[in-house]
Amino acid sequence: MLGYGGSGLVYKAYDQRLERTVAIKFARSPSLVSRNRLVHEARLLSSVSHPSLCRVYDIGEPEVASSSLFLVMEYVDGTRLDKLKQHLSITEAVEIGYQLADALSALHKAGYAHNDVTAHNVILPQSGKPKAPILVDLSIAESFSTASQQRDIYQVGELLLLLLANTTPDVFLMQPVADKRRLPAGLADIIKKALVVDSYPCFNDISELANALNKWRAESYKQRRRLGWATALTTSVLILGGLAFTAFNKLHIYESIYSAPVHEHSHGQVFAHYTGHLIEEGNLSKAVETAELALSHFDNAISEHPEDLTHHSERIEFLLKLEPLFSDTEYTTRLLNALNNMGDPAKYDKPDSAYHVQAKTYLALAKVNKQQVHLKQRWIKQAWGALSSAQKLSSAEHYLPTKKMLEKFQSSGGTD
Repeated sequence: MLGYGGSGLVYKAYDQRLERTVAIKFARSPSLVSRNRLVHEARLLSSVSHPSLCRVYDIGEPEVASSSLFLVMEYVDGTRLDKLKQHLSITEAVEIGYQLADALSALHKAGYAHNDVTAHNVILPQSGKPKAPILVDLSIAESFSTASQQRDIYQVGELLLLLLANTTPDVFLMQPVADKRRLPAGLADIIKKALVVDSYPCFNDISELANALNKWRAESYKQRRRLGWATALTTSVLILGGLAFTAFNKLHIYESIYSAPVHEHSHGQVFAHYTGHLIEEGNLSKAVETAELALSHFDNAISEHPEDLTHHSERIEFLLKLEPLFSDTEYTTRLLNALNNMGDPAKYDKPDSAYHVQAKTYLALAKVNKQQVHLKQRWIKQAWGALSSAQKLSSAEHYLPTKKMLEKFQSSGGTD
């Protein structure tokens, strides 16, 4: 048995005549409703052809009286999305969203809507790059209508949220704008449009959603291609800093370099350095784009290794340089979110370093909110508390610059 649902039981089986493995779905009960659902699903699958829709081979009824109507389908050797343990990259998640939207577009053109696009009903085959999803279980598919179409669009947006941010629409919509922008540039807007929230216009049909995701894929590919060389030069960039980026436009671009397996943290470092270069040039609009990419990679690194202080501290150190790119409110929100994600410094292997990162972040919060006296005073107090905790655990000299900055800021009354 592979699984079961409200309408049927699915088994893995072997077709001896055609010598292939198949999946057989039996109607859960001999009732007319159950039988009709299975026939409906078979007709639907046989009328639409798409790589992300499961193929149907046969439908029949066993000679055994106690058995029921059955449907023979393509067997997909893979893992359901809701059971997937491994981490999906942003590229893979968007690819899944695009393929599903494209499959649903074919389904809608045939006059049907799936009605249950969930992680449980999407299988990722073991092979294939990028991962091509297979949408299964059309037992509750219904005739196409404006309402059923919007439901499918909403569910694809909901699934993308799960894959990209591990959250749900209600939680996502309650987050501040700055936190929503932690999603890769452009994707938050696509998802909001799919969920039909705020004043965003909805997608008129599922093909518009597929086209939007496809356009984002193409633009992301171009961006990766432009910056592809940087991953191979990560080590050199970290050593040479600005020197490497001075030659940015003179280097030839190789898309294969970016596709090499590199840790998310390394990608974050590369985009962070490039962001600094753009800020120095005064190209702030482009800097916002690359900053979002850097933050996205840092977030992925933190998701993979939440206990690694290096990922948290480098993400925060990067944020401390981004004040020119954001409004005071958005910048404050991003810093607070980073502190919340880091959590209690005492839980890390080097708690003194974690307290020091906290102190610098609270100082940055005090500076950006210096016009609001109560906030400035609160965060200065927390900065001193965090620095004191760091010094109690270690008397490292590198804490002294932060101490001097705190003293200077406090003595100047926040005008420095």
